[in-house]
Amino acid sequence: MKLILSRKGFDSAAGGVASPIFPDGTMYSLPIQAAGAQKSYRDLGKGSWHTGSEIGTVVKHLTGGRVSGDALAHFDPDLDEGALPRLPGWRPCFGQTSSSQSHLASCGVDVGDLFLFFGWFRQVTQQTSRGWSFAPGTRNLHLVFGWLQIGEIIRVDAFGPDRILHERPWLKDHPHLHFGPDPQNVIYVASDRLALPGLGLTGLPGAAEIGQFREELILTAPGSSRRGLWRLPNWFSPQHPGGALTYHSEPNRWKQVGPDLHLSTVGRGQEFVLDCSQRPEAGNWLLEMLSPPASLRGAA
Repeated sequence: MKLILSRKGFDSAAGGVASPIFPDGTMYSLPIQAAGAQKSYRDLGKGSWHTGSEIGTVVKHLTGGRVSGDALAHFDPDLDEGALPRLPGWRPCFGQTSSSQSHLASCGVDVGDLFLFFGWFRQVTQQTSRGWSFAPGTRNLHLVFGWLQIGEIIRVDAFGPDRILHERPWLKDHPHLHFGPDPQNVIYVASDRLALPGLGLTGLPGAAEIGQFREELILTAPGSSRRGLWRLPNWFSPQHPGGALTYHSEPNRWKQVGPDLHLSTVGRGQEFVLDCSQRPEAGNWLLEMLSPPASLRGAA
């Protein structure tokens, strides 16, 4: 299995602010504005049941009005069935194109490989006079907010948007069906169930959004003021026979700190690929990160 650490949501260039961690611990990755968007932030069924504000209002407040709630949101990855009205047959999916897709293809990313979506998050607070704002003194963090194991790969230009919509009408709102001709345009559709190396089927869905903050989701190293400095387990080592995380092969990016590794990540880039075929520890690390806490499992 290949693991793809996939950077998504608002960043310093797109949106310009962090995605929110709300006071009750819920969190939501804010989609960027980009080509193909079909829905506004206000259209997304997010926020009101736990924050008292729909996500369009949250976006407007956190960006100081630079991004309005009526702006179109590139809603991708699309992991939450409840975010929009759905047609029968809907499945979680994620689109990629251009140089990022070329990189995935050159790494041999295929059915069974796993996207681990991460982004920039920070705690927010709500004040009567100012609405939503970032809580003073809180850290900027890189957090994992979802995953998708590939069950099917749709090459949009090869199939054609009309044929895809005829066979899969539930994809009608996906932004990657609304680009112009683009030979790199691909949609990854989730598998039904998550299977991990050494563990097999885990009982988790093939894709999901993680809506509740937990310490296990943090990639940023403890105490670091730079969100792009990560703490990772030793089996991520670039000297491992399985090779280095792509774009991070330079030895000076890695430092041993106690039993773990610290990685100074590249400033830009979307898809970082790690071959886990010789890393048996990957399965348990992923399962611990992605499994809901016992309290939620008991409630289910």
